[in-house]
Amino acid sequence: MTTAQRKTGDLIYVPSQTLLHRFDASLRLERPAHLLITAAPVPQNEKYYQVAHEGTEWYLNRRDAYDPKEDRNGG
Repeated sequence: MTTAQRKTGDLIYVPSQTLLHRFDASLRLERPAHLLITAAPVPQNEKYYQVAHEGTEWYLNRRDAYDPKEDRNGG
């Protein structure tokens, strides 16, 4: 899946140390995560996706989003 093909509802892989942003805060992920895109791209700025992380909406730079990797342990 290319960046242009990602859309609302897609699951993405985000590496550790990636920054998530809101208007009032920033968060650096301590470990890799799979996040759900809730708006792709963000209408106000096409450089970002809106993603859900721990019940809160955050903004993620599109360049930090990757295709989810298949679990090699059968999951």
